[in-house]
Amino acid sequence: PASVEKAEINLCGLGVHELYVNGVLADERWYAPGLYQYDYRVGTTVYDVSHLIRPGEENVIMVHLGNGFYNCRNEWKYTVNFSSWRAAPRMVCDCFINGELAVISGPDWKIHPSPVVYDCHHAGEDYDARLELPPEAFCGGYDDSDWINATRSFSPGGIVEIDTDEPCRVIERIPGKLVSDEPLCKLFNFGKNFSGVAEVKMRGKSGSKITFRYGEMLDENGKLTTDNVSQMVKRFDTDTYICKGEGVEVWHPHFVWHGFQYIEAVFEDADTEILDITGLFISSDIKSRGSFEQFHGAVIDHAGIDNRVFREVAQIGADLKKIAPVAGTHLKADVAILFDWDNRWAIQDMKGMIYDDKKYERVVIEGWKEFNRAGAEIEKLKAELSKL
Repeated sequence: PASVEKAEINLCGLGVHELYVNGVLADERWYAPGLYQYDYRVGTTVYDVSHLIRPGEENVIMVHLGNGFYNCRNEWKYTVNFSSWRAAPRMVCDCFINGELAVISGPDWKIHPSPVVYDCHHAGEDYDARLELPPEAFCGGYDDSDWINATRSFSPGGIVEIDTDEPCRVIERIPGKLVSDEPLCKLFNFGKNFSGVAEVKMRGKSGSKITFRYGEMLDENGKLTTDNVSQMVKRFDTDTYICKGEGVEVWHPHFVWHGFQYIEAVFEDADTEILDITGLFISSDIKSRGSFEQFHGAVIDHAGIDNRVFREVAQIGADLKKIAPVAGTHLKADVAILFDWDNRWAIQDMKGMIYDDKKYERVVIEGWKEFNRAGAEIEKLKAELSKL
């Protein structure tokens, strides 16, 4: 275009994607679009790329696709192995310049293999830096004659809609501390439990491999263990990186996430060095408006228990323990039913569930009726339920 006042890209890249315009990452969000039931709804992410378009020049749009939950196959409990939509990653990309549709993806677009040779959300990611594209591939004038043309593919069947969820972003960078240093194995402690990935600065020979295992706990011998969550699957929370061998290399996984406090790095080559490792705490970037919560997540968040709310709740609990019970006021219930308005709206607004009306109130009331017919003593319900 000769001039650009407004440039916008609408990208439905499944399962998850990264968007680059002229070699620059278009947005700092991770794992876009959000999780959907893809045969019911499919999310399109809208990017304002006005600052990235170069008027009067050839512009390059590049989309990096990962599996996400769209094409996930694993042995863990969170899986879509047998989902009807499961297929290779695919996308639809529309570019609007000054309000007019200027570019649409199709068979004239080119594709090329990614240095991410494997990714599965909780299993991990394998990255071969030797397969990285040169910087000039992201700019105009690059010879892509050895790339192949894209092909048309089937939609998963869901209605395409704008993804309005708050994006996931890096909300904290947490330095790792070396706590065990063996010749071919190093253990790093990040001081608290959180979700995300590690960003690693390293140096190694071309083809040398580093395996990163993430975990929340250490065993009695001080070794990393995932037995508390892995359910004994063959691979869990494990990333690998193969060095390019061109000096210092900085990398982080692109399409996976892990819950961890510790990372174990195992080397094949003793000359491989880790110069720095930083934990990227990734979470939905939702701005708090202030509220009263009774979920444990409001007290113990992804970053752990080092926060004011946890300390205050713990103090209240300690004070309540000192109060003696009043004789004759406790009725032992066979069943407890918790009705929670906060949980109700959270479930109602979940886009991944196929039904628009999740019937939360009806399910709670019907459950109460069945227990009552069975003669069970039921813990007193919250007052809100009596108003329905």
